[in-house]
Amino acid sequence: WQRYFQTGPNREPLYPLLIAASMKLAGTSGVSYQLVLKFLQFAILFSTQGLCLLILNALGVSALISAAVVLYLGVSPALVNSSLSLYSEIAAYPWVLLLILIHLKGRQKINETIPAPAAGLGLAFGLTAVALCLVKGVFEPIIPLLLFPSLILVFIHRRTNKILARNAAVFTFSAAA
Repeated sequence: WQRYFQTGPNREPLYPLLIAASMKLAGTSGVSYQLVLKFLQFAILFSTQGLCLLILNALGVSALISAAVVLYLGVSPALVNSSLSLYSEIAAYPWVLLLILIHLKGRQKINETIPAPAAGLGLAFGLTAVALCLVKGVFEPIIPLLLFPSLILVFIHRRTNKILARNAAVFTFSAAA
């Protein structure tokens, strides 16, 4: 970790950690690490499907459409191929969806009268964003763009709806912290 922070993000550390964990599990179980890694990657794919279902439910999408989308996620050639390959994309899928889910919940909590839920979700957003960047560094310049709508709400509603503006500021600044 010390070398990683000294030289900067040359390689994202979470996917090699997943490979190392599969090698360690393979060493104790006596099966090949590729088999253990495939099992872990399919578990990640299933968690991606679960997070997608949570997002669709939070958006109020009908059960039939949600089932079709989750089924397609399970048989999509692109996702299944990345589940069976030694690429880090599979490790990024649940983090992206978790970030979207937290952002969605944060946007819903901004309208409440107390800032505590917005602060907690903002902190969860920031920690999830860090984890996502540790999986794929390409998300580093993209994540601040997700906070601009909340920041714009602060400036739009600072005089008309002070509660909304305050909670949007709390969410944005706790996510950025």
